[in-house]
Amino acid sequence: MEKIDLIPIQAAMPARSEVSTKEDDLMEKLNQPELVGALPPWVQEEVERNAIMNDPRLVELLGNAVIKEIRKVEGGYIVVTDSMEMRVDVNYKPTGICGPAKFELDFHQPEPIMRILPIETPKV
Repeated sequence: MEKIDLIPIQAAMPARSEVSTKEDDLMEKLNQPELVGALPPWVQEEVERNAIMNDPRLVELLGNAVIKEIRKVEGGYIVVTDSMEMRVDVNYKPTGICGPAKFELDFHQPEPIMRILPIETPKV
């Protein structure tokens, strides 16, 4: 049988102070503001939709109309009711950090939905 030299665990592992220093360095880097709090896009959209729904300008502009849909479009959202739609622009504010984006909402005037009615052909 072959003889195996065993190395004491303490000799094989780095000293605790070395590990602590590396962990502390890593934690310090991870706690930098530019690395904390990134949101997935779908979560950021949910935050924006909630901000639209809770903004008093929504009721000022649409009254008590029932919201059928809030659709994501380039640069913002379209809020759709039975008879109107309204664009809400999302203006992102630079923060210099990763994470929940800071933004302002710009509500446009609602416009009536143009519905194309079917043309009835005269009966002969």
